[in-house]
Amino acid sequence: MPTLYSVLGIDPPEVVKGYTQFPLEGISFEATLNDAGATTDKQTQFYSMGGTRAIWHQGWKAAAVSPSAPDMWARYATQRAPLRAGAG
Repeated sequence: MPTLYSVLGIDPPEVVKGYTQFPLEGISFEATLNDAGATTDKQTQFYSMGGTRAIWHQGWKAAAVSPSAPDMWARYATQRAPLRAGAG
């Protein structure tokens, strides 16, 4: 969402339908849309979906791939967790 607001040049609403909104998390990647060599201000990013998860920190990435449903949250101890170095 920070990227969308940045590209559109608008500020996120403070209140929606009477509900105060939490501040947005994240950093806009608008600079990379026009410059593939642009650097990022982010230091760390975490991803999790359906049991598959990864963390990226300053060019290092650790990921664990989980089986598809219905066993996506099962047997963490036996799942492989590859570690990849480099920008990713």
